[in-house]
Parts: sequence; structure tokens; C-alpha cells
Amino acid sequence: MDVLRYFLIHFATLLFLVGCLENSSSIKEQESEKNNSEISLQVQDVSVVEGNVGSKLVDVKVTFSGPLVASTTLFYTSYSDSASSLQDFTPTFGSLEVAMGETEALIKGIEVLSEGNYENDEKFFLQVTGRDFDMSISKTSGLIEIQNDDSPPSLSIADATGNE
Repeated sequence: MDVLRYFLIHFATLLFLVGCLENSSSIKEQESEKNNSEISLQVQDVSVVEGNVGSKLVDVKVTFSGPLVASTTLFYTSYSDSASSLQDFTPTFGSLEVAMGETEALIKGIEVLSEGNYENDEKFFLQVTGRDFDMSISKTSGLIEIQNDDSPPSLSIADATGNE
């Protein structure tokens, strides 16, 4: 009788441990399947005064509608509107790793080129994408406005004088 009892106790313990391992495996699968599909992202619009010499670096903030449930990579690229690539801004592209739990990210160092010509304010965009976000309600492009700070050209005509 004791042998049978010993066997049943160890068999029950073994079944319990197998169940724990299966449950642990199931939890790990669920964690690896977590994604940010219920989170949207919003790319900030930025305005910068152009300047006359050199360049200025602009940072663009990306905010999430809630804390990220999984780490992710954001991908970004700039594209022209009224601003000209290589004349008004340096084209940029890249990626940024964002950790689980974060509610915002900062894309740093978008280069705006300065010059001394009078012109209208100009614009270009920074497009941001990420895996598994709810893109149906996300604002994935940030407008970067370059404000002209140069004086408009002027023309003056002086009165003419002469001998008759």
C-alpha cells in the first residue's frame, strides 16, 4: 500500500510540474505576442527661424497615446513641400529604438540650412512609421516650418535733376 501511495504522490507532483511548465510556456508566448496595435502615435509640428549663416538642428517629438506595451523601432524620413532638399534642409532618414513603457520619443538633429535670401516661409515634413501601431488614428507626419527672417528687397528711385 505504501508503494502505491508513494507512486501516486510522485505521479501527482509530476503532473503538477508539467502543468506549470505548460502554463509558463503559454505566458511567454503571450508576452512575445504583445504589440502596440492599440496605441497611436502623433508627430509634433515644429517651427524654426531660418537664420543667415550655418544651420540649425531641430528636434521632433513623437508622443504615444499610452505607454508602449512592447519595445519598438520608429523609422523616419524627411520629404519636401515648399522647402527644397539640400537647399533649405538636409534630407534625413533613420531609426530610433523606443523602450517598453515609454510615452514619447525624440528624433534629434534634423538640419535646417540657413541663407540670407528673402523668401516666403517654407515647409517640409518628417514622416514617422512604426510596427504594430494603430495607424488609422495616428498623425504620422510632422510639419517643419522654416520661418524666413530676411528683409524683403527694396528699390528706391531718387528724383532726377539736370540742366535745361
